[in-house]
Amino acid sequence: MTGGDPQADLDIAVVGAGMAGLYATLRLLEAGLRPDRIGLFEASGRIGGRVLTVHSPQGLALDMGAHNLRPSHTIVAGLVERFGLKPVESIGQSPAGIVHLRGRSLTNAEISRRWLRKPFQYDVSAYLQRRGPARVLRKALEEMPTSAPGSERHLRGRPLADWALPDALLQALTPDELAYLADRLIYSFWQQPVQAEAALKWAAQEMFRGKSAMAELEGGMTGLPEALGSAIDNLGARTALGHRLAAVTFSDGAAPIELSFETTDGHLSLSADRVVLAMPAGAVAGVDGLAGRPEIQALLSTLAPQSAVTTALVYEKPWWREMGIRGGASMTDLPARHLRHHGGEQWRGSDAGALVSYCDGGNAEFWRRPEYGATTSGWIDPDHPVACELHNQAQRMFGPKMQKPLPRPIGAFTQDWDKAANGAAFHMWSTGSTPADVIRSALCPVSDQKLHICGEAWSPRQGWIEGALESVDMLLKRHMSHGSLAVPTNR
Repeated sequence: MTGGDPQADLDIAVVGAGMAGLYATLRLLEAGLRPDRIGLFEASGRIGGRVLTVHSPQGLALDMGAHNLRPSHTIVAGLVERFGLKPVESIGQSPAGIVHLRGRSLTNAEISRRWLRKPFQYDVSAYLQRRGPARVLRKALEEMPTSAPGSERHLRGRPLADWALPDALLQALTPDELAYLADRLIYSFWQQPVQAEAALKWAAQEMFRGKSAMAELEGGMTGLPEALGSAIDNLGARTALGHRLAAVTFSDGAAPIELSFETTDGHLSLSADRVVLAMPAGAVAGVDGLAGRPEIQALLSTLAPQSAVTTALVYEKPWWREMGIRGGASMTDLPARHLRHHGGEQWRGSDAGALVSYCDGGNAEFWRRPEYGATTSGWIDPDHPVACELHNQAQRMFGPKMQKPLPRPIGAFTQDWDKAANGAAFHMWSTGSTPADVIRSALCPVSDQKLHICGEAWSPRQGWIEGALESVDMLLKRHMSHGSLAVPTNR
């Protein structure tokens, strides 16, 4: 990397102060870039992107976005250790946790013991239902052979990458087996046209990797972006909040790239020798000068954005402990879908409890209906239609086992990630895409221009903080590990 054209305002402009943007900025500063020659710009009023920890009026810390990390997330683990953050092992699935499907509520323990009868009203054998979604998925994979160890799978003579996931699964599963798989795993992508090969690899890596422990951070995941932000501040750089990138203008040759921002104070224009877009894909699509370019359109067409709404229903006490539930999650085919049980952990800072609902796809749309306050995000009172409906669904799930009405909630948080993150909570690959080629193209999508795109959407590990950071490491290794500013590689 050269020292930059002296006419440029900045050597490097990093746009987006989510996890990828914060990490890229810190690594560039630690490689020797002067703090006055790098700019970090963020459209919203906070750093962290899809990492968001909120606190109830009682002080209960709740993660509404990214909420855990795995042992295989080595970059995140290194940062957690470096900044002295405290990981807390997440409690796995409780035997007393509830699975509520097609009107019936059973505990995890009851499902495993139902030797002769089907646990739920699906046209799926009792054996497969007892063994759970992993066994159903294994049945499907047995119909998708590989030509050699480590090579891609084929189905009916076609590469699995050319198949939409539900079409591929229905070659080996009945419609009810696919419905059971999707309901037990709560994600809607199992019935969406995402790229089958990539989706199944993702599931194997992130959903079915044995019983490897997951961890949360004491005080919430927001501690990680806050630590990165503090480290950037300590090195003399600053984050410009409330700066939305509105336009990019390229010049011929090696001339600086012109950037135009809309800010709370009006309009800001500046130039940079190199631009790193660590922005959500939906935000990239809204930048003048990029949106109409065929290279950018081609990149965006390879993504399948995943919509999501998160709601935390807060109670004075974690009443589910009366049922023996100490953690983990309960799940349902109702629009609530996935309810994480939080409460009783000392580090959360309160004796209150919360059921945190994560739902995506069409179930997310359920909570956006006008009668539920389609634009609501933030704290809502217990009489709000969203809080009332989510509590009613919890009653249908847990009531048969509690055998009494559930305590009334004291309020709720809602977070619509489509609005907060420009159209998606996370991304998957669309049918026919070739992820390795797309990731490489995103790192330098416009020929002869020092513009780079990185982040969760453009990573081998979509949907995770680790993926966002991996994409930054790939960018630094491929495009900034030489010249007068040599960024050492972490990989």
